[in-house]
Amino acid sequence: MAILGVVIAGALIGLLGNRLASSKQIPVWLTIACGVGGAVGGWLLFGVSGDDVGGSGWLRWIVASGVAAAAVINACLAFRGDENG
Repeated sequence: MAILGVVIAGALIGLLGNRLASSKQIPVWLTIACGVGGAVGGWLLFGVSGDDVGGSGWLRWIVASGVAAAAVINACLAFRGDENG
């Protein structure tokens, strides 16, 4: 059930990243896909690291959100690269 929450959080991070991007050329599906992929990747990466923080797992959510945000930023920068050069 937790993975569903991660997918939803990743989609929201992707939508937010798309809205904050200054370029209108970035497809919404790309930022959502990067957000979901980054969130799931960060979630799994934290799980593989072997850190069992117990409790509510806020650190795992922070890592997943950070990786998702980084993935969305990279996608936005990759699409925006052609505008300035």
